[in-house]
Amino acid sequence: MNQSGVEWQNRSHFFGVASQAMRRIQVDYARSRHAAQRAGDLAKVSLEEVMAVDGENLGELLALDEILSRLSAVDSQQAKIVELRVFGG
Repeated sequence: MNQSGVEWQNRSHFFGVASQAMRRIQVDYARSRHAAQRAGDLAKVSLEEVMAVDGENLGELLALDEILSRLSAVDSQQAKIVELRVFGG
């Protein structure tokens, strides 16, 4: 993404955009690596477990992305808070 023309409003704006970018990058990676393996049984996953992407938790990352999308439809502010926490630190 070409961000050379972006006028950053403040640190929050920067971290918000960075968090969205990290989410997209990690979810795209997880989808490409884990597309064929859709688990039927869902398990509870802590946010800390999802923060580090590796081969073992790709399905969890995809589940988190789906949950964030659903949460955004209900409460976009809460979804943004979770996204910032998980993908922005």
